Amino acid sequence: MLDVTLAQADLEALLRAVANAVPSKPHMPVLASALLQAEEGASALSCVGYDLNLGVRASAPAVVASGGVVAVPHRMLAALVGKLPAGEVVRIRHSTEGDQLAVEAGEGRYSVTLGVDAADYPDLPVVAADPVRAPYGPLRAALSTVAHAVSQAEAKPELQGVRFALAGGELRLEAIDGAGHRAVFVRLPDLVTAGDDAAFTLPLPAVRELLRLDLLDDDLLELGQDGGVAVFQAGSTTLISNLLAGTWPPMFDKLPPKYKVSLIVNRDEMLAAVSRAQVIADLTECVIALDVTPDAITVGSENDLGHAADRVGLDQGSSAVTDRLLFRSKYLIDALKHTEGTQVSINYVKAGTLAILESHGSVLHKYLVMGLAPKKT
Repeated sequence: MLDVTLAQADLEALLRAVANAVPSKPHMPVLASALLQAEEGASALSCVGYDLNLGVRASAPAVVASGGVVAVPHRMLAALVGKLPAGEVVRIRHSTEGDQLAVEAGEGRYSVTLGVDAADYPDLPVVAADPVRAPYGPLRAALSTVAHAVSQAEAKPELQGVRFALAGGELRLEAIDGAGHRAVFVRLPDLVTAGDDAAFTLPLPAVRELLRLDLLDDDLLELGQDGGVAVFQAGSTTLISNLLAGTWPPMFDKLPPKYKVSLIVNRDEMLAAVSRAQVIADLTECVIALDVTPDAITVGSENDLGHAADRVGLDQGSSAVTDRLLFRSKYLIDALKHTEGTQVSINYVKAGTLAILESHGSVLHKYLVMGLAPKKT
């Protein structure tokens, strides 16, 4: 028999922590449930959500009068707990012989029909690999930098996630837009402790769950991967995800060893100029032109109602260069937003090909934006 008492806020947070791992339209009825479990003599209530691809286990402090495990309809229980008065203490009871979960809070008495047996709930996969450990803050910042560039192309499912590469204490993260517009690379040397080297692609839903973990920057996150499954653990929270299959393209290993042109510009000034030009850009194509001269870049755009031309001085130019670079405004703005530092280096070999944006003085972060060839007249 399960009999636990805990704060309303803690129970609400616990159910919310696993919500994205509980499918709204499951192909197995039991997956619409969350698994509540408390060990006899323990001081916590754990909750598991699992859709067979993504699994989350979390726990909250609780007074355990009697241990047990029960599969509860997640959506109904979460909605009920969310409407209980803040500050209330909630008691949850379930008899092993009944199909009702009793919920008590203040003067309220509620019952929730269970419908499924906890014994039918699938077990979370177990990963046997030796985990590495990394501080959560730098990992979260790096994931935020690359996650927005993950491919949405259904024809390339192997790109619908973030590529993790662990080797010798270094973590490398990559994301590639399946349409060929952009790609992002972040290298974090000496971030992780020694463990098993690995390379895998984590699906975007799991990446989003990693980003929403309630952890401090200095909290250590354990990472292990084995047999097509990755597990992330910190404190009382565990995140488990199936990995994407398929070959990851070695785009960043094929970058030119030397650029023909390297331009250094103030990042904020460039971002502001491109954002203003985007307002004037044609709504269909949203093309931004960068007219490069030895000492400045003129950011331009036009449509049937007007045009823009905004001059941004170069902190470092390239003598005798007069090029016109064309980009989709969205991807150029994203690249500038996610490149750190006050100065950004814009590098390219030839106009009309890809440009590589880097934080000036750093090779740890590269943002690739595909250029557009000028229209033939």
